[in-house]
Parts: sequence; structure tokens; C-alpha cells
Amino acid sequence: MDDPPVSVENLLAYCSSLASEFGARRGRVRHFVKHNLTSGTANEAILRDFLKSISADTSGITDGFICNPLRGTSSRQCDILIHDRRHPLVYAESGVTIIWPEAVLMLIEVKTSMAGTNALKALLRTL
Repeated sequence: MDDPPVSVENLLAYCSSLASEFGARRGRVRHFVKHNLTSGTANEAILRDFLKSISADTSGITDGFICNPLRGTSSRQCDILIHDRRHPLVYAESGVTIIWPEAVLMLIEVKTSMAGTNALKALLRTL
């Protein structure tokens, strides 16, 4: 049986369904919790779960820190770190993950709202 061709309309419908799913999961938390930090943490977890579901087994997806203990440098806490699992971790215990700079594939800063200066702050923080 042949797969149907992928059209722009199908791709847009797929993306729209993902957006609806994200919105529904985010909304479930907001019905019960009005604490912004907790809601933000939940938003990060929702996105991490999605990325884990579509990523290759060679990629790790976590929150944590980028650290080079040989130089004594460490990043601020990163919302989502996508790293190459072929590199060893510096540290991973009790929910704290620290990875080597060489292992970083992507870093994502999650913002619930891009109002005001959030976009600029997020950009400057990751530079």
C-alpha cells in the first residue's frame, strides 16, 4: 500500500494538531496552578517530552548545565539541553545533569510569553 503524498495542507494540519495538543497540556496545569514558575516548569517538561518522542536514540534531552570543570566554567541553568549521548556526562544525579560543551547539540530557552523584554533577555542569556 502506497503512502499518501504529503501536501502543504497535511503538514499544516499536523502542525496545528501539535499546537492544539501543547495548548491543551499547558491549559490543564493552568486550571489548577496559577504560580508562574510552576507553570513555566510544566511548559518546559511538555516540550522536553515532545522532543524526546521525536528524537534519535543518540540524542539526550534534559535540563541542566553546560560545564567544563577543566576550565572552571559553568553555564546558567538551561531549560532544554539536547546533547550527543556518545559523549560522557560530567554529572547526572538527583535530577541534575551537567554536560561537556562538546556534547551540546542544541540549547532551547523556554518562555511562556515573549511580551516586553523576555525575547531580548532570552537571546542575551544564551549568547
